[in-house]
Amino acid sequence: MIGFQRGLMAQDKTSDEGPDTAALKKQELYDAVAETWFIPPSDSKGVTREYLLQVRRDQVYRVSTMQIKQFEVELTAEMQRRASNINNSVLIKKLNYLLSTTGRKQLGFTEFDVPDQAWLYRIARYIDASSITEFFERPAKPEPALTTASSVLSKIYHGRMSASIWLFRNSAVKQNRKLWEALKLISETYRASINNQMSLHILEHEITQIREKQVSLQTSLDDMVSKASLTYTAIEEPGLRPEDVLAGGNSVSPALREILIRNARL
Repeated sequence: MIGFQRGLMAQDKTSDEGPDTAALKKQELYDAVAETWFIPPSDSKGVTREYLLQVRRDQVYRVSTMQIKQFEVELTAEMQRRASNINNSVLIKKLNYLLSTTGRKQLGFTEFDVPDQAWLYRIARYIDASSITEFFERPAKPEPALTTASSVLSKIYHGRMSASIWLFRNSAVKQNRKLWEALKLISETYRASINNQMSLHILEHEITQIREKQVSLQTSLDDMVSKASLTYTAIEEPGLRPEDVLAGGNSVSPALREILIRNARL
């Protein structure tokens, strides 16, 4: 249809693009960004044209592929191994919070648009080198000592470490198998609860979106039915002028009004 293709093409570009990217197709833009920056695969969820432009403009967290590779050279298998069953949405929320509290830009993804898992784990390992999120089995680097400039998360981390040392100061406590099993169960149940809360949060978000879409669809449907009824009635009753109906229908006779209502119901 005339104008249809142009409309679809317009949706693929943002309104504030400059001449350096406006002429590029999405894959071309992706290739240009990926040449330098470590980003998810092009078909990954959330990798939109807008996201690629944000990476290019340094509006979201970004790191070069070279930096990632240099960082990963020193990693052991334990440092890369997951230590918990935190789901990916929770991980993204934790990473965004970690980035914000340490004065860095957020990922460009939310818990509602989880990107490629392999990319997410690699970027998470780089961002969370000291394992504050407790997602990995071993830290890649120690958390710096506390200073007046330390983030809230760093203070919480060191506080938890101090509490752990104090709690297990007695060797008999460390060697008590029943206690360890109980603590392990508490930890696993807590993480399961967090995952479940996130699942509910995502479902509620999806339900809200579906309800909003349903309202929009119903409004569009009512409008289309009204227009189709008006068109049909105008063909059936040449005396009916559409402009009279659109103007408020004050000049439309009760008989014609009944016909319009009947046709709409049909």
